[in-house]
Amino acid sequence: MTLPSSSLSSEKEGPFPLATSVPNSDKRPDDDTKVEKKLEIGEATDEENEGGQTWTKGEVQDPGFRDVYFAIAFVINVFIVGILAFILGGKALTFEEILPPEALTFEEILPPEALFPVVVILSIMSTLLLSVAALGAMFKHAILFIKISLFVSIGIFTLMTFVYLLTFPPAAIITCLCMTLLACYTMRVWNRIPYAASNLRSAITAIQANMGIALVAFSTIPVHSVWLALWFFAFVGTTQTDLFQAQEQHSVDGSEDTISPIGYMIVLLFLLSYYWTAQVIMNTTLTTISGVVGTWWFNPLEASSFCSRAIRDSFVRSTTYSFGSICFGSLIVAILQVIENVLRNARNNRRGGILTCIAHCLLFYIERLVEYFNKWAFVYVGLYGYSYMDAGKKVMSLFKDRGWSAIIADNLVNRLLGIASLAVGLAMLPITAFVSFIMGASSFYIHAAMLIGFVIGVMLCSIMMGVLSSSVDAIIVCYAEAPEEFERNHPILHDEMKSAWMEAWPTVDLEPMVATPLMGGVASSGGGRGQHAPLPTAEYV
Repeated sequence: MTLPSSSLSSEKEGPFPLATSVPNSDKRPDDDTKVEKKLEIGEATDEENEGGQTWTKGEVQDPGFRDVYFAIAFVINVFIVGILAFILGGKALTFEEILPPEALTFEEILPPEALFPVVVILSIMSTLLLSVAALGAMFKHAILFIKISLFVSIGIFTLMTFVYLLTFPPAAIITCLCMTLLACYTMRVWNRIPYAASNLRSAITAIQANMGIALVAFSTIPVHSVWLALWFFAFVGTTQTDLFQAQEQHSVDGSEDTISPIGYMIVLLFLLSYYWTAQVIMNTTLTTISGVVGTWWFNPLEASSFCSRAIRDSFVRSTTYSFGSICFGSLIVAILQVIENVLRNARNNRRGGILTCIAHCLLFYIERLVEYFNKWAFVYVGLYGYSYMDAGKKVMSLFKDRGWSAIIADNLVNRLLGIASLAVGLAMLPITAFVSFIMGASSFYIHAAMLIGFVIGVMLCSIMMGVLSSSVDAIIVCYAEAPEEFERNHPILHDEMKSAWMEAWPTVDLEPMVATPLMGGVASSGGGRGQHAPLPTAEYV
């Protein structure tokens, strides 16, 4: 791709050019009038400068495969599961014990022949149309919808409080506390809503200019389905073999059938394999979206069509150069998910007592924190091509200097997107019920069709809203990194976002920031890849 002239100095040549390039030397025409400001967001104090580093812009990395060993390990993982599914998968097809010969048949109560195909097709088409309509509505009325989402959340907790007062009063205390905290949060962030709305509008504009990215996101459905089928046949076949060995071993004394110790290890490894692959599929999409938004931010001419070059290049980078980094970060979350699963089962089986319950609760929140950290790290991977560890350092810098603004905007937008997905799912209930009734289905199948419509609506809309959520995250990072490029390439959206920023933080002039090392030199994207320049200060205009 062709980068802006101001960015050519730091672009690294390669077969898959990276989406963005943000040199540390970008200056505005009025740089002669700039003054230094100590800010509550965006610059450390003198004491902090003495003992640490402050914000520096990201730099495009040299083309090359990063975190390669994790990518190799992931490929081996998928290969082993595939081989096991091919060799042992036949055992998963033996269901005589589950469905005995006298099991009920449903020949006399089958629904109309075309009911479920019609419901599925109608649900898919309706969900896509409603999702596109939701994007248009949120673009025009972003502030209003974010405010509504906050009130809806408060209303849900209020309703739950009244329900629990009538059924289980102790739980009403918790929901009432949540309602109160959410109301306080709403009042506290009320003046930040326009900034979150401007991020949402910018993200919608980027997605509408590159709607092909939605195809990448929706393609995860068949990919995950194929993986789930492979994993299921491999898992069931392997565990059945282990169960048969245990039966033979203990059949003499008549003890109960159990999985052998090796079998438990196999189960844990299969769980790790499943969670790891699911995370990789999801995070590959997230990284691809970040790269597309980055190209739209810096060079919109290459990201302005349905299947733009930006989509192709970003997807290729995510599945080649950055794939090892994606596998690395995904593995961390997968390990936590396996441990959390084990602790949850131990708690449900009443093993370990209160300590197991506490450990499970703590690990649950640690897992959520790591997932939240990961999504920001993958934004940097998609934008600049950092390794996972270097991207993590950039995330720590982001939250150290501008964390609360990013977290608030991200939270407000994601709350709205979650409610939008639920609303689309609920909208499918009357649609599928009406079609099923017209086709003469019985009451049972009308309800089944409504459930199918709801699930498809929520799932597909969540994928579309997930694309938008990832775009918002990339917009937040890009605006923190390079507001000047935003003004040059998207002046209307820039003016709106700058105005919203000044409304939320009137004492903070965010743009543009130029990292100036006190000890000379700039951060290198070569040997010192991903590291900050030594002891920089931030200058603002």
